[in-house]
Formats: sequence, structure tokens, C-alpha cells
Amino acid sequence: MNKINEKNELIDFEPQMLETVTLDCENDFGGFLQIVSETDSEMKNILSPVIEEGLKELVKLMPFPLTIVYDRYYVDSIYRDEYYSFFSKKHFGISRNTKRLIFIKNTHGQKELLSDDEEIHDRIENDLIGMVVIKPTQTLGRTLIDPFKLKLPSCYVRTTKFEMSVYGKIYSLNAFPFSGQDSEVMTCAEVNIWQIMEYFGNRYKNYRTILPSEMFESVMDTSDVRLLPSDGLTVEQESHVFMKCGLAPKIYYKRSEYDDGEFMKSYEQYRRAPNFEEILHFYVESGIPVLINLREKGNKEGDNHCITCIGHALKENIGKNYIGERDDFLSRMQTTKKYLIDNDDKTEYNRLNLIGSWVNCSGYVILEDHSSPYQIKSLDDLKFSEKENAIEYEIESFVVPLYKHVFMAAEDAYEIAVDLLDRSYYGVVEGLNRNGLNPPYEFVIRLFLTTSKSYKNFRINSAVTENEKVFYSQIALPKFIWVCEYGTSKTYMNHKILGEIVLDATSAKHHIFESVISVRNGDSVTYRGPADPNSYVHLRRKLPMEKEFAMYEENNLKRIC
Repeated sequence: MNKINEKNELIDFEPQMLETVTLDCENDFGGFLQIVSETDSEMKNILSPVIEEGLKELVKLMPFPLTIVYDRYYVDSIYRDEYYSFFSKKHFGISRNTKRLIFIKNTHGQKELLSDDEEIHDRIENDLIGMVVIKPTQTLGRTLIDPFKLKLPSCYVRTTKFEMSVYGKIYSLNAFPFSGQDSEVMTCAEVNIWQIMEYFGNRYKNYRTILPSEMFESVMDTSDVRLLPSDGLTVEQESHVFMKCGLAPKIYYKRSEYDDGEFMKSYEQYRRAPNFEEILHFYVESGIPVLINLREKGNKEGDNHCITCIGHALKENIGKNYIGERDDFLSRMQTTKKYLIDNDDKTEYNRLNLIGSWVNCSGYVILEDHSSPYQIKSLDDLKFSEKENAIEYEIESFVVPLYKHVFMAAEDAYEIAVDLLDRSYYGVVEGLNRNGLNPPYEFVIRLFLTTSKSYKNFRINSAVTENEKVFYSQIALPKFIWVCEYGTSKTYMNHKILGEIVLDATSAKHHIFESVISVRNGDSVTYRGPADPNSYVHLRRKLPMEKEFAMYEENNLKRIC
């Protein structure tokens, strides 16, 4: 293609903005970055050692051959907002444009990427891994990477659908948004809020994404000092931003030996109340992205930091068929906290041990702004660098961005569910006996928040009998419900349960029966409609249903095998 210069002479057009290369192995990526830096002076200036190391760590997780599209001139709305809010006012100039790397597995040339063929488009979309924006501030910007196309350990993670363009063509991918921090406009707190709201805004029509400038405006009335350059946000300011975005956040503080004076006793002192980490797990198990605030371990005056938790990992044997009565899974469960239910208070024979499913969690899927996304970390080992002097963190608090009409907290739902199991002890044991199970009874319990729409859809689709489908299609439910599933270690390993308790998440904790909607124990169920009295909770209805039924697996967490 040719164009005319000022002298009306024809000169050759040389494409410069987009470059496409295919790498055969991981070792080729370093050479690619070197070539890009040599041919693009702007990239050379912003490609810091930290960014380069982060990109290399991310590429390690990608399959090869790997096609990379390098976009020299990319207009990123998030960075543009940062630029005009702060960076444009600096004396020394800084670019308003960003660089972008697009990753696609397998080999795809420019001709394919420009093709209008639908089959080729679908093939590229199927291979699309995602994109990384590199900002002139020497930090990573808006990053969308599909975790299901990375080489990650077995885990459950939350994502949603995004759209992005490659050579002018629009493609969809599943991801959870990620970004680095620049320490001036976007510190770790702002980054984590942006990530979570970017997720909510793209997934649900009730919410919208938030720009950095809007974030600062939303906390202006809570601050007596300047907000730019940013010194970070307090926990209360984090919660305030979520409130301004239409959510109803709840803050949980972890009290520790570093606290001075008197402090509120934790839930752990009560036999049937969950501890701090268990409460965190209930929300993560519900598919809710949680903003976690950290402090340097053992140092009350140490560094603060923020991360986002979007899922959890599984221990080695999880998901495999149960083998024998005492496999590794069950032995691990023996080490966890148990709640003993013994209504006769006489003998071991009747004792019911309640064991949390979260004992199988080997770690949590973390987004940390100095590292690559989708790291899996234990809550007891929160170090984000392999360096000897790397800071080790511990959790100080976390913020849960809840839907505004979810009034029942996780700890309340848990206590109600455990109390119900205690009160319905004989019915539970009767159900176990019908399933041919002998004492002593050991239960695995699992608690999560979900929508009635997703719950009913799953139960109807997994129902075996027509009566079961009719029951779940006609049961009246609020928009959000808490569900407590229970079964044995054997059924749990086979993704089956023996019973479940459904609670009204739109009610506050009052009398135990005021929030109970239904209790199913195998082929027996009690149900209370919106206008029914509390006594209906005790009215059993026998339906031709399976004694073992499917574990609910549609709570927004998708499994990476």
C-alpha cells in the first residue's frame, strides 16, 4: 500500500503499530522482549526488571506454541483516566498511551487474524489466552487472562466474560481483571477495589465499573487530607467505596496478640460458631471476591498490603473417587475442628461429628499486584516473592462486597444450620440409617451463599424423578439463599450429599426457625412457604426422591482441572 508525501511522491507504507510473532518455547520469550525493546524506544524505557519478571512468570503458565500480538499504541481507558487526573500535570512529560501484549495459544498469522471467516474467528477465540497492558509508569495495567487456559493446579476460581479486540476483530474470554499498582494513583487498595468492581460491572447489570478518578471522588468526604498522590485507603474507606458503588459490604477484623487493651472476643469462643478463617472460606466458597487486608507478620507497625481472593484450591486427592473407609481425605479431616452432637448425652454410639469441607482446601486463589495473577497461597504462608528478605504477611481484616439485600451474615447462617442439625438429630440419624450407614456418624458440611435462580436451575436439572423436578420448580425462594449441605466423607468425595438446609439470606438472624425455608434429608423434606407458620418447618413431606443427590456446583466457581 502506498501513500503520498508533501512532495506528492509515492512512498511505501510500513506497518508499525501491530506485530505478530509465534514462540516455540518459554525460553524464546526473553528474546522476544529484547527485540521489542530494541525496536521500540518507548517500550525500552518502561520495561522495568519487575515487569519483565512478572511477564516471564505469567508466560511460564501458558501453553506453546504461543502467538503474541504486540500492540505499540493502545488506548487504555483506565490509564487515560489516571493520566488526566494526575500524570498529565507533571512537569516532566509522560506518555498517555500504553503498550499491549495479546497471547494466543498455537500458531496464528496475521492473515488469520484479519480473516472474516467465522470458523477461523471461533478457532482464534478458543485459543485466546488474554492480554496484558503495560503502562508508561513502568507497571502492569489492565490485564485479562483466562485461567482455564493456563497450567494451574486443580482449583475453583471465579471469572466472568469480557470482550477484547485483536486486529479490529472482537473476541470473548473468561477472566478476572487484574492490575499492578503504580504507588502514585493506584496503590494496592485502589487496585483491588478496581479489580472487584470491574468484575461486578461486567457481570451484573446492577453495577458498573469504576474509574480511578471516581474512586477518589467517592471517598473525598471521608478524608481530611489530599488523596493524590495516594497513600492508600483505610479499611473503612475501602468499604465506603463499595457502598458508593451500590454494594452492601461487611468488614471482618481479625484480633491478634498485637492488639492493645481490651478487644472484642472472636466467634471462636463459641462451640458452634465459625472462626475468622472459616468465615472467609464461606464467602469464597460462595463465589464472592473478597478484599483481604494484610499486615507484616509479627510487626504491628509493619507494612500494609491488599490482595483479592477469588477462589480456592483442592488437596491432591479431592475429586477422585473415594477408596476405602480411611483414605487420606478422611485422615486429614480428623485433624480439623469437630462439633459434637449427642442428644442422648450417653454414649459414643449416637455421636454425630460435624466436619467442615474446608479442611480440604490447600490454598486460595489470590490476585497480588506485584506478582502474576491466579497465585495459589495458603493463608499461613502469604509471601509474594522468592527473595530472602521478602515480607511475610498475615491477614488483619477482610471486606466482603455483598448484594444490598443480603442481610444474613455467613457466621449467622452457619450457627443456624448447626443448630438445626442438632435439633433434627434423630431425623438425620434416621436418614443415615436408611442409607445403610452405621454409627459413629461423621458428617462433612459445606456452607455457601447463592441465588435462588441458580439453585433452582441446578436442582431441577439434576433431579431424577418428576416429583422432585416439580417440587424444586414450585418452591418459593428469595433472591439469595444460604445453603448448608451435609453428607459423609464417602458421598462428599463422590460429589454427592445426603441432605441440605436452605435459609433465607434476605432475613436477619432472629429465632432459628424464622429464616428456615427447607430441610431435605434424603427422600424426606420439610418446607415452609412465605405465608406458612414456623411450625411448617417440622412438617415432613415424603417425596419419591433419591436418598443421595448431587452436590451443588453452580455457585459461580468453576473448576480448573
